[in-house]
Amino acid sequence: MGGAAAGAAAGAAARARRRLLSYFMEADAVSADKAIGYAPDRGIERRLLERLIEQGVLHVGKAGTYWLDIPAYDKWNRKRRRRTGIMVGTAVAIGAALSLFGG
Repeated sequence: MGGAAAGAAAGAAARARRRLLSYFMEADAVSADKAIGYAPDRGIERRLLERLIEQGVLHVGKAGTYWLDIPAYDKWNRKRRRRTGIMVGTAVAIGAALSLFGG
């Protein structure tokens, strides 16, 4: 996958993540008794929903409803941002080393 395609995919994933999480936060679906229905429109949203359930960020309620676990979301988001920072830092370090030694 080229750089532009990878960037577009990352952008699409970020938009889907923001849409999905906003949906639950705006509905105040943050506990089992406030669980709401959600039907993903796109494959990327379906995969994200499954991943957030696996990570314990979203929980399945009664009759196909879901709710957002805020403490689990905060923990997951910190971990995700830390990984992203490490990856960016590594890429910058490699770029700097290549320019230093390459010439």
